Amino acid sequence: MRPSGVKRLWTHPELPMPKDYCRMSYVLFRVDGDVGRVVAARLPDDRFLRVGDYVQDRLAFCGDALSYVTRRHDDAPPLFIRTDAGVGILSGRYHLSAGLGLYLHIHTRPSAAARLIHGGALGCDGDFAVSRELREQIGRPTARDGQTYPALLEAWRAVAAAPREVFSADSDGGISLGGLRSGIAKLASFVGCEVAFTVRKEQGARPVSPYARVKCYRPLLLEGILLCLLSEMRERSATGTVVCRLEPPSENREGVSLTLRYPLRTRERPGTAEVYEGVHRCLAVIGESGGLDLYASTRLLPPRDPQGLPEAAVTLDWLLDPSVLSSSDIKARLSLARVDGHRSESGREADATLVEEQLFGADLG
Repeated sequence: MRPSGVKRLWTHPELPMPKDYCRMSYVLFRVDGDVGRVVAARLPDDRFLRVGDYVQDRLAFCGDALSYVTRRHDDAPPLFIRTDAGVGILSGRYHLSAGLGLYLHIHTRPSAAARLIHGGALGCDGDFAVSRELREQIGRPTARDGQTYPALLEAWRAVAAAPREVFSADSDGGISLGGLRSGIAKLASFVGCEVAFTVRKEQGARPVSPYARVKCYRPLLLEGILLCLLSEMRERSATGTVVCRLEPPSENREGVSLTLRYPLRTRERPGTAEVYEGVHRCLAVIGESGGLDLYASTRLLPPRDPQGLPEAAVTLDWLLDPSVLSSSDIKARLSLARVDGHRSESGREADATLVEEQLFGADLG
């Protein structure tokens, strides 16, 4: 384990945290090729684990944990495990949809948590599984374990009560711009960054309705990718804020389309930009298999505020319905659609016939 000061950050049950964090930190990592490579994280200290590391090595996953992350499933119950950082939960939420694994670290004392779980403090109805390594740390709960229980219960309730999908699309894959905004805001709240929303409209046109509908073909795929991108932006934004510009549906596009941009910090650890370029390439491949195009500009955009900082931007365009038969070669079609219809961010900004409209909470309900 790392020095005691770092250990305390990971295992203290009363560590002050914003209420939306649910007493948890998280790590997203690959499970479909280059297994365990971390692509996003929100952690109390990056000296223990960073984006680009292998989560199974840095946290010393046990055999049960390794078996869990390499299985192709997303319906197996969450697995409580013991790691070098303490106690956490492995979830298969994004395994099949996005090829990503999710580790949720609980900020509480690991030994006490193990006793409480074994003692039935969270119930024994099969809603979760417990690794063999954690089951071996059994014992009778003590009076001092009461300090651990609130954090453990809060974290588990957040997992157990999580909606099946943050983006609730209808049977045809449709979702309103208001629903899209609401889902992104929920993810940003959990990540810990602020998001301001705008929408693009034609010059002189009527305001865009929050009830306008776009296609969200794979809600969990979009959720997983956005969780990765918002986590990156929380770490790299100079102000801790992100602007999300939503695109209304048009005759040529009915899928979700949005751009995230943020002012980049002037100083970063050497190699950070290269690490995130690799993450973007990974997410682009993940999205492409579902018909979703991810474009991350490798050059910074000029600031909107003359006194501001240069901005980084990532654009998501859902170009194709992934339900197309595999024999139609969906990836080849996506590449052709990208070449034909995708413009660079600077080109989008230069379109004089379009303007942005600020979206306030009341507008999108």
